[in-house]
Amino acid sequence: MNYSIWIYSNSAKWIKIDIRNKGIQEGLKEANRLKKPGHCCCKGVQENRPKLSLRNRSGKIHVAVYPRTGDTHDAECCFYRASPSRSGQKQYSQGVIREDDEGYLHVLLDTPLQVNASVQTGGAQTPVSETVPGGPSVKRNRMTPLGLLHLLWENAALNTWGRWQRDRDWFDQVWSIRNAAKSIKIGKTAMIDALAILTPNGGNLDQDNLSAMLDIFRSAKERGRKRLLILGEVDRLESEKLRVRMKDDGKYNVWLNATRADLVSLSQCCEKQDDERLIGFFIARVDGVYPSKSQGRSPCFQTCIVASAIMKTTMSFIPFASRYEKRVAELLVEQNRSFRKPLRYDATDAVFPDFVLLDTPGREYPMEVYGMSHESYQKRREEKERYYWQEFGINHWVWTAVGESAQPDPPPFPPAR
Repeated sequence: MNYSIWIYSNSAKWIKIDIRNKGIQEGLKEANRLKKPGHCCCKGVQENRPKLSLRNRSGKIHVAVYPRTGDTHDAECCFYRASPSRSGQKQYSQGVIREDDEGYLHVLLDTPLQVNASVQTGGAQTPVSETVPGGPSVKRNRMTPLGLLHLLWENAALNTWGRWQRDRDWFDQVWSIRNAAKSIKIGKTAMIDALAILTPNGGNLDQDNLSAMLDIFRSAKERGRKRLLILGEVDRLESEKLRVRMKDDGKYNVWLNATRADLVSLSQCCEKQDDERLIGFFIARVDGVYPSKSQGRSPCFQTCIVASAIMKTTMSFIPFASRYEKRVAELLVEQNRSFRKPLRYDATDAVFPDFVLLDTPGREYPMEVYGMSHESYQKRREEKERYYWQEFGINHWVWTAVGESAQPDPPPFPPAR
């Protein structure tokens, strides 16, 4: 993993620093004061090194991807960001995700976080309908909660695994999620200001962060104006109590009430195995704040689901769409490979790989799992073959998991460089 950048020093020379070292804030602040951009060391030739941004967040200088240059980094670099054309992002209309010069991502969401706000549009001429015709496929002009969850996951790099990584757990990943949320804006609302993360077995610091975020909802006036984003692992659906139970939400005292229709809809995607995570993401209104019945505990926040999204991941937080994809993701982690799982967002018929290897001799190596065998799927398969040659210009790894020519086990992966 690359942690090095070049910055402009006090002696008017470019110097290499490691962003993990303690005490580098002085150098970063000086570089920021001089308005000299950093350059990433992921490329061997200095002239080809991508620029980086130095951003002041709450008095500290952070090193970040320079706007619209993420795909110019080496594929294994921690600053690498795949082109939107290689994920479900390509099926949004222009302006649904807009990156400004400060690196903030502005999102048009189909469910406003301001209770009395109208649905956002990208301009006076943007239609209010959910989709607009876009040739053979359909372009969406707003993002659903699932799309927002995928955007958050991608910017927290949780859909990526590197050879330098080991086991992942909530304790480490919550910080990546919070940092990603700091750079996403939904209308006038910064995502981090509306996001409650219910981490299983979270420590005191997690509870302090949650309490600070929820504090504004103690006001009845604010509860009537704002909605809450809730992220965590779904534990179970309680049909009798009409409630979605999150893991450890009892500790946090955030209760998710639901309608019977909500529970019926969620039940279709809430079945999971013991070696999977079921990530729940909810837009909710806060109906009330009540004193806890247990002495010394925080108040109880009663919420009601307005919109929701569910995503299955491996225990390493890698999303998957089928048991075949899950098996490939687990094998890649087990074999210590660097890879990315492109996320679908709200796309229905967009074509992109199931996985992309990042540690092969080429820049990227697409991977495809064919898990269907019916006749109509053959046309889809031919479309994917054309896409791989046009977009990547190289061969690709294939596992035909079902059908007459099915392979019971995934074939060997291409060797790492």
